[in-house]
Amino acid sequence: MVGDKKHILVVDDDPLLVRLNKRQLENSGYDVSITTESTDVLELLRNNPGTYHLLVTDLIMPGLSGRGLLEKVGIQSPDLPIIVLTGQLDRETEQELLALGAKAIVGKPVFGNELVAVIDRVLAEE
Repeated sequence: MVGDKKHILVVDDDPLLVRLNKRQLENSGYDVSITTESTDVLELLRNNPGTYHLLVTDLIMPGLSGRGLLEKVGIQSPDLPIIVLTGQLDRETEQELLALGAKAIVGKPVFGNELVAVIDRVLAEE
């Protein structure tokens, strides 16, 4: 990325996956914050308005699911683009997530630079 760095917030209940995503996104020029607690996301957004340019969330998590985050973040931070990662992707789920406001859905496992490419595309559209 050229110019000012974009700040990505990544949430997944798998600590290894959030660390791997953080490393890959930082190597691609992004600032990255991570959490393994979906319930922390709303507080992070509320306490740091305007800090994050995009949210990447897992779909299936304990506590607040990716669906729940889409709904709540859509109310709290309606301009924040959200990308959903899921290992259980079917057409019906994809349509539901897009209807809830997801900008993109990426199937797990994520291969190569697929996540970076999707983030680049979504941010370019904003």
